[in-house]
Amino acid sequence: MVIYAENRSFDNLYGLFPGANGIRNALEHPETYIQLDRDGKTVLPSLPPVWNSHDPNWSYVAELPNKPYQVDAVPGGSPSSNGINLSSPDLVHRFYNHQMQIHGGSNNQFAAFSNAGGLTMGYYDGSSMALWQLAQQFTLADNFFMGAFGGSFLNHFWLVCACTPSMAKAPFNRISILDDQTGMLADPNAKGEATTLDPQTYKTLGDTLSAKQIDWAWYAGAWHAALADGMQSPDKSRSIIYNTAAGAANFQAHHQPFNYFSRFDPTTPNGREQRIAHLKDYADLQTDIAKGTLPAVVFYKPQGSLNQHPGYTDVMSGDAHIAEVVKQLQASPQWSNMFIIVTYDENGGFWDHVSPPKADRWGPGSRIPAIFISPFVKKHYIDNTLYDTTSIIKFITHRFGLEPLPGA
Repeated sequence: MVIYAENRSFDNLYGLFPGANGIRNALEHPETYIQLDRDGKTVLPSLPPVWNSHDPNWSYVAELPNKPYQVDAVPGGSPSSNGINLSSPDLVHRFYNHQMQIHGGSNNQFAAFSNAGGLTMGYYDGSSMALWQLAQQFTLADNFFMGAFGGSFLNHFWLVCACTPSMAKAPFNRISILDDQTGMLADPNAKGEATTLDPQTYKTLGDTLSAKQIDWAWYAGAWHAALADGMQSPDKSRSIIYNTAAGAANFQAHHQPFNYFSRFDPTTPNGREQRIAHLKDYADLQTDIAKGTLPAVVFYKPQGSLNQHPGYTDVMSGDAHIAEVVKQLQASPQWSNMFIIVTYDENGGFWDHVSPPKADRWGPGSRIPAIFISPFVKKHYIDNTLYDTTSIIKFITHRFGLEPLPGA
């Protein structure tokens, strides 16, 4: 089972984890954290302001020295003002921005190319998290990287197909243009009108599992409610999809990768059948856990309000939710044969001091947390093995003897 949370680098949540390659190691090597200006040469005299927030609680960042700092500690005030239980501003985490931030593996331009300035260098004391306790009890991987540069949509694709979505003819005003001299975006803020992605036809892990008659499912928080919400007239405001109001589920449509593939086209009989068979709701997950009827391969995506994404939710709400799901799984009749991976789609724009491995134009990107929970894993263990998101595909492919996917 793969539980896929949102937008946290390893150092941001687990940088203080005892024995892990975290903040202590980074501080011993200034070249891993000293941030440069956009010219790639000038050392920033201090961390930049949190440009995208007018909240006075974050004004202190502009006065901090050029190094990582603990968000939920002084000089930011008491943990109650910027604590791990409160939502921080969101940080830009786009494909090209991320590559510029990594700066060839130096990780020294995160602050310069962030709309949140010095916030990118912040980390938390995560020891109060329930998932931290599970990481101590089971295995924490401290060398696990996001599959692709940039944001959620692309990395969800890399989780299920190790592929990048494509369009036969993308609108010109939606195409990024790079400067010939710098390799950077000529206009990083340029954008045209919204368009619809072509139905995707790449082979996914779902396809290879079904080909071997291995049952699988993608469970998503608020899935049924989002389907009903999406069927309203276009002139009606949405109460579930992308609704960030207090108490709303805040369903994130771009976190549902299988929904973009032609196999799940709801306008066709086969597509409707496939959706019923494989795309399910959190309520279905709870039922299958309790009855011991989970399929062999399971993905679970929490709803937006519980996925730990900066900007629209906090860390602790999602932490409590995911830990409760793990608790239910441990009480399931299937626990004795279960392997759970709790990880994140991407870094969310937060700095991490470890250089990503070099592979291809798509990634891997920055280091992210991953916890392995199972009767079969080593207890009280930190795994230093090099992994990335596609390692999940490789593991499932090996376990069930599937056809390998080209990008994994």
